[in-house]
Amino acid sequence: MKKNIAWSVQLSQNNRAVVVFMIACCVGYALFKTSYRWVGDIFQTLVILGTLVSIYINRRKATKEPLVWLMVLAVITPFFSWFNALFEHPSIVSSTPDLGAIFNFYFFLFVAYWIRHDKVYINSFMIAFCLGVLLTMYSYAPDMVNEITRGLNGQRVDFSYVNANHPAALLGAAVIVAISFWVKQQNSSAFFGATRTSINIMLILFTTISLMMLVFTQSRQSWLALVISLGLMAWAYVYRRYAFNPAITLFIMVVLTGLSAIITAQIPIINDRLMDEKDVVLALLSLDLDNIPFSSIGIRVHLWSESFAWIKENPLLGLGQNGRALVISSSEVMPAFVKKDFTHLHNGYIDTLVNYGIVGLMIFMVSIYSLLKRGMSQSQTMRCASLTIGFVSFFMVINLFESFLTFKSGEFIFNSVAAMILSMIYNDKKEVGL
Repeated sequence: MKKNIAWSVQLSQNNRAVVVFMIACCVGYALFKTSYRWVGDIFQTLVILGTLVSIYINRRKATKEPLVWLMVLAVITPFFSWFNALFEHPSIVSSTPDLGAIFNFYFFLFVAYWIRHDKVYINSFMIAFCLGVLLTMYSYAPDMVNEITRGLNGQRVDFSYVNANHPAALLGAAVIVAISFWVKQQNSSAFFGATRTSINIMLILFTTISLMMLVFTQSRQSWLALVISLGLMAWAYVYRRYAFNPAITLFIMVVLTGLSAIITAQIPIINDRLMDEKDVVLALLSLDLDNIPFSSIGIRVHLWSESFAWIKENPLLGLGQNGRALVISSSEVMPAFVKKDFTHLHNGYIDTLVNYGIVGLMIFMVSIYSLLKRGMSQSQTMRCASLTIGFVSFFMVINLFESFLTFKSGEFIFNSVAAMILSMIYNDKKEVGL
């Protein structure tokens, strides 16, 4: 297989064993990064080292992948934010800048470097991600049977993984990936030797289990994000498959998704959770911000409100990795328990703006835009388009209410699914660039 650019893997007979080994490392990362982190870290390190060696071997050739240059900016930006904080607020500055804060979200380029060459590699990675999510729930939960029982009894379950919003985000992303498998297999009679019927059974079983666990987390942000993303995935599938008018199809899907959400909201466990913050929502709608209680949503609103002044003061580069802690600790309106227990601003975009400014946020947003534009291109398959619109919308929504742009769970979710999307972009179009 001859390529004319760097970042290409020569799948010749002589080095195929190396390639298979690297694919196994990518799969190991997806399986174990959140379930048994020390194992996942080993696989991730091997992927990085193997990719760097391959790039060195092909060092005389140039990459055409634009996201590589954003990755370079992702390393530089935290340094300038840290340097800016030395003059603005030296008391909060760490001894060294956190150069990996944004850069770590570009590990997907290393994974895509390997898995993009064959649909079997991409599918294997997708399956490993889905299984890895369930394995995470199992490995962290002290008693899975008890967790399920508590969930069935209406109690909120977090499977002992960070807090309930984090397993919910993992499960929601896994559902989106699983549904993209269904989109794929409609055009194929077999997958890894399995029949269409067996594929459907496995997908239904996995999706049912994941959705059940997601409901048990009682994570409103992930419920909202998944409803929106599934509606958009259905829109992309229908209008592309049947050549309908995109605008009309979107309107119909919005109506159907809204009706489905209203019906689903009548389920007792979901309805009770949605009604918990009714008073806060009413206060927000009346713009009575001063009287918003410090409840789950209320704390978020107050944190966001406190952040705006700091963002205005340092809009371009922010205050470095300790900026968000300064916002909370210096607040005159936050109660003591918030200052003690909360370490982030519960919004990935605001967190990034406070820490790394507009420059830092734009690095991420341009990456998202690039994946969305290319993944939704008419030249891409329905599976690629559905996964792209589904995941991008899901990840964007959950970051409105939780700082997944600063958490390891968010890093893992983004890197895993972005690697799938970018790999499909290259594989479906038979492009070279990485």
